Amino acid sequence: IDGGGTVTRHLPESGEQAAKLVGSGSTELPHAYELDAAPGFERFFFITSEFPFDVSEVLAAARRLAANPARARTAELDLRGSLAQTSFLLEKSP
Repeated sequence: IDGGGTVTRHLPESGEQAAKLVGSGSTELPHAYELDAAPGFERFFFITSEFPFDVSEVLAAARRLAANPARARTAELDLRGSLAQTSFLLEKSP
């Protein structure tokens, strides 16, 4: 989510199911992410679960949060309890 209210999906880039990750090692994204001119901030969410899940729920929650940039800086996504979330915020200087 960025300060302009845009939601960008990174992994998987398409499809309905979340990517399956292995328990150890690293997973590379298919391409690098470059910060754009969106104002104020970029916030990244990492959503995990012990069970497969449909990404549409996560995207819908991200879009709802992105609609309010003031809340999008710090509020959590409104997700069901079986989904865990971790986020980090990049503040942009004016």
